Amino acid sequence: MKTMLDRKCVPIILGILVLSAFTPFAPTVEGEEIQNGGTLVITLYFDIDSLNVFTMSADPSFRVCEKIYDTLFIVLRNGTYHPWLAESWSISPDAMTYTFNLRHGVTWQDGEPFTSADVKFTFDLAKDNPALDNYALAVSSLESVETPDDYMVVFHLKEPLVPFLFYAGGSCPIVPKHIWETIDDPATFEPMDSPEELVGTGPFNYVSRKPGEQVIVEANEDFWGGRPYIDAIIFKIYTNADARILALMKGEVDAAGSIPSNLIGSLIGQKDLIVIKRPSLQANNWMGFNLRVYPLNIRQVRQAFDYAIDKDFIYSNVEMSITEHGNDGCVTPALAEWLHPEGPLWKGKGMSEDERIAASNKLLDDLGFMPGSDGVRITPNGTRLEFDLLTLSAIPDYVRAAEVIKENLEPVGIKINVRSMETNTVINIVYGSPVGEYDLYIMGCGYEADPDACLYLEFFSNPAIPQWTSDAQAYSNSTLDELLSQQRVEPDLQKRKELIWNIQEILADDLPIVVLFHRVGIVAHRTDKFEGWDDEQGIYSRFTALNVHLIPPPQEPEKEIVEVEVEKAVVPQWVYGAIAVAAIAVVISLGYAFTRK
Repeated sequence: MKTMLDRKCVPIILGILVLSAFTPFAPTVEGEEIQNGGTLVITLYFDIDSLNVFTMSADPSFRVCEKIYDTLFIVLRNGTYHPWLAESWSISPDAMTYTFNLRHGVTWQDGEPFTSADVKFTFDLAKDNPALDNYALAVSSLESVETPDDYMVVFHLKEPLVPFLFYAGGSCPIVPKHIWETIDDPATFEPMDSPEELVGTGPFNYVSRKPGEQVIVEANEDFWGGRPYIDAIIFKIYTNADARILALMKGEVDAAGSIPSNLIGSLIGQKDLIVIKRPSLQANNWMGFNLRVYPLNIRQVRQAFDYAIDKDFIYSNVEMSITEHGNDGCVTPALAEWLHPEGPLWKGKGMSEDERIAASNKLLDDLGFMPGSDGVRITPNGTRLEFDLLTLSAIPDYVRAAEVIKENLEPVGIKINVRSMETNTVINIVYGSPVGEYDLYIMGCGYEADPDACLYLEFFSNPAIPQWTSDAQAYSNSTLDELLSQQRVEPDLQKRKELIWNIQEILADDLPIVVLFHRVGIVAHRTDKFEGWDDEQGIYSRFTALNVHLIPPPQEPEKEIVEVEVEKAVVPQWVYGAIAVAAIAVVISLGYAFTRK
């Protein structure tokens, strides 16, 4: 499963990783009882496209759906697998059988019990319906699914598949059999149109959506892990980055993601704000070629682009030196053990600007592409080297990078027209149907911990998900296909690394895409209303959604009533004597007065 941009490819972990102990919630503060309540407001940088887990593609859709639906386990940022709907799992010695033991006592949000039948149904449905492309990688090698009892699921493969454990356990949300078995066409079904059928086992229930504005989910009172502390989450859509940041600074939203590199400075040091920057294990941001378009289908032309584009300038001036240099082998430097021994591959690496421009011009000269009267090169058949470059208006980094590319290519006689558009419009043009109605585009994708999702999913010529991958660019290389297939089933780690290195060399030479940079994740959240943020797993994670809670108001110290013991006054004896003498004097005086009358 992967999402488009930024498309977010699923994390894939090689082999069996350490299981973390199951703790769905962070521990409460000792002596403090956390109260339920509050609505968390988090930004999305463009609208969701669907809440059908089988076919949705936009990254915001995944952000929302993971609050409603659950997977068998969760892949943490440190690479470990955290039990979720499955409490444990095991793999047979031949890596052909995977067994999951399910959690007891889980119910769907409509009250129906969750069992192994739901898991089997989910994967059988995807296996029988090729159009359910988010699950294509999980079922590509799947032979059958068995359910020995209500709480055990056994997957049998046709052939070994190194990343299958993740594909089955961490990438595919489980859907309720009792609802989806009644749906005529699961590929076109949109749960938002029938909210009563938008049912998961997750901690939040779907409430409503206003297209282009917001999506609301509310706490599932009967969530198997315990009710979330907050009452609801509002996902507010801000396609403009400046507006997104301003809303955060003004306290109109509690957290914001997809913060452009050049806006970090405006947030750092702000009262009640925390900014978090985290490397992304597999976040490629690239310029892609449509190889149906002449002369972009000529490798030397793509190489000329690659020489001329100043990646160093993009890194230092567009990304403010906080991302990673682009690797045309498409493996991010964060994946150090998979990265080519020479590091990021780029034909212009280590060359001066003059040297790169000269190399680019020579390639085009050798092809006989001569400058016209306006300086734009023309091919022998009269085709001008003028191309439209599509980019996402919601991602300022991409817009600025597109302008840099336009400027970089002018000295070599290539004219670029930058077309900044709404995100879903670009996605539909590049990956929609009919395909091929574009020249160049800038896009991005996150894949996380194993290179298979990026390399196989993007560049295999007969991919499991055609419309998302090499078919969009019409790219095919039989040698690359063979290596991509081999690395998927190679159990020896060192041999698999060598295959991955060879793949990077081919991609860096063939250049179906030019990787501009590797993004880092930048998010921020406020600290004046909510606490319990899981900064390790992120503002969008289930763990934040489950643990975040209102900061209790400061309590005034109880007013104590101080009892003061007052000592009784002791009257001296002489006082009593004086009083007595005075009283006698008064009596004598009165008596004398009466006798005078």
